[in-house]
Amino acid sequence: MQVPDDDDHEAADIEQARQVLRSLRSVTLAMQIYADGVGHDLGLHRSDLMAMNLVSQAAGRGSSMTPSQVAKNMSLSAAAVTALVDRLERVGHLVRQPDPDDGRRVRLGVSRQAEDVSRDLFQPMNDELVEAMDRYTEGELELISRMLDDLTAAVHRARGHDPVKTEVGGDSAPVPPAPTLGDHATG
Repeated sequence: MQVPDDDDHEAADIEQARQVLRSLRSVTLAMQIYADGVGHDLGLHRSDLMAMNLVSQAAGRGSSMTPSQVAKNMSLSAAAVTALVDRLERVGHLVRQPDPDDGRRVRLGVSRQAEDVSRDLFQPMNDELVEAMDRYTEGELELISRMLDDLTAAVHRARGHDPVKTEVGGDSAPVPPAPTLGDHATG
C-alpha cells in the first residue's frame, strides 16, 4: 500500500476546495435566478430586491439602515439610492422613518406588505431548502453554517471591507448573502 505524499494531499485539498466553490457558485446562481423571477413577478429590479434584503436583514438584527448605508453597501450613488428608495416607497415596499437619535436622518424599513408578499413568493424555495437540509445532522449544519459565515467574511475582505466593521444597519454583522426579504423558515 502506497502512502500519498503531502503534494498529493495538497492537490486533493485544492481540488475539493474548487469543487466546494463551484457548488457554492451554483447555489448562489440558482438562488439569484429564483430571486430575479420573484422580482419580475413583482415588477422589481435586482437592485430593488437587494436594497430590500439589506434593510430587512438589518431589521432582523434589531437595527435599521439609512439610505447612505444602502448606497455604500450597494456601491450606488446617493442619487441612485434616492430614486430606488422613492420607487420602493411609492409601491409600498419600503417606508422612511425618522431617526429617533437624529431628526435630520431617515431610517428605512420594509413594509408589512412587502414582508407578506416576500414570504409567499420565497416560501416554495425556503421549503425546498429546509427539506434539503433535513438530510444533515445538527453538527453538519453547524459546520456548514460556520463555513458559509467564513466564506462571506472572505468575500468582504476580498472587496476591501473588514467584515467586522461592514456598515450594515450600524452594527458589526457582515452582510448576509441570502436573497430573502424577511424572516422565513430558513432565516
